[in-house]
Amino acid sequence: MPRPLRVLHHYIVDARNEFIAHTDFAPKKQHRIVSIAPPTGTWAPMSFWGFDNAKLDARVHEIERLAGEVESRVNAAIMKLESRRAETLSVPNAYAMRR
Repeated sequence: MPRPLRVLHHYIVDARNEFIAHTDFAPKKQHRIVSIAPPTGTWAPMSFWGFDNAKLDARVHEIERLAGEVESRVNAAIMKLESRRAETLSVPNAYAMRR
């Protein structure tokens, strides 16, 4: 991860974990509590909170830069691995060896 973009990366990962994957462990600041009465007549308390998409939207250019940096690094790593693999697999041509 490019050092200057680590804070942004952590922000994106936290947002993903909290609002998409629901795997965060941080306590929520609840904005409101709503009670819903299902057909059984039992009340079920539910808490809701929101995510400020405007903050994320305002950072679109930074996010695009982050994605580009990561893509470049991943592609460079792939090329390095592929070239190492090609070196280990290079076998002299059997026809050339008979000459």
